[in-house]
Amino acid sequence: MAQPQLAALGSIYRVPSKGYVVFIKVIYQSLIFKELVLLRVFERRFPIGVDVSEDLPTLPSRCIYTGMGTIRAKKWDQAGTEPVTDAEAQMSLRTVARDVWLGDSLLRPASDEDMKRLPKMLVYGANLVELEIGKA
Repeated sequence: MAQPQLAALGSIYRVPSKGYVVFIKVIYQSLIFKELVLLRVFERRFPIGVDVSEDLPTLPSRCIYTGMGTIRAKKWDQAGTEPVTDAEAQMSLRTVARDVWLGDSLLRPASDEDMKRLPKMLVYGANLVELEIGKA
């Protein structure tokens, strides 16, 4: 039997943390940076077992870069799939070294202002991801 593809773009997962769950969504998968994904972490706690909330897209959120191995290792429960919106795709705008990237597209060398304003692509390991998600 074929294994389902893990961490497909738009996949939404329930991440258990301290008696509740936090939803995350895979909003970017790199074809250039091996196994890299960007998770959108929704900043609201839900009761364990709850279905994906309809207001999920409107909730405050933050982003965390990690490897696909994090999702495989943690075996989070997939709660659904939603298309990645244009606004979510724009959340991948970041600096990598001294360059500005959007998704897998190198846009330009980073200015000093870019380096101050844009997030850096810091890649978290599995345990750090769960610690960060637990702050929701």
